[in-house]
Amino acid sequence: MSASAQDIVRAYPQAGQALAEKIVEVSGRLGIPDPGWLANLINFESAGTFSSDVRNPSSGATGLIQFMPSTATGMGTSTAALATLSTVAQMDWVEQYLRQWQSRGFGNPTDLYMAVFYPVSMG
Repeated sequence: MSASAQDIVRAYPQAGQALAEKIVEVSGRLGIPDPGWLANLINFESAGTFSSDVRNPSSGATGLIQFMPSTATGMGTSTAALATLSTVAQMDWVEQYLRQWQSRGFGNPTDLYMAVFYPVSMG
């Protein structure tokens, strides 16, 4: 049984309903079997804040999945620009980033996490 937007809000009230709904939508488009996996990843990466502007002071990684500055640049944006977006709007960038790894599959939570942490290890 996969998580619904309501399940995500119950687990992570700080995410809010609109972001939880967007997580469910993006998960569906990417073929992620359980949107809760993506919510868990965002919770971890954003240090529990579910904030689009949360920034790692050491690496400069920013946002819901901690986009590295070089990754943001490679996607045609910047961490500064990503930080100005609402969480719902930043999810479009999360989807764009994850789409490049979609062909490898997100059959389990580990593959989803590895797409962010260390993509070469997926599968």
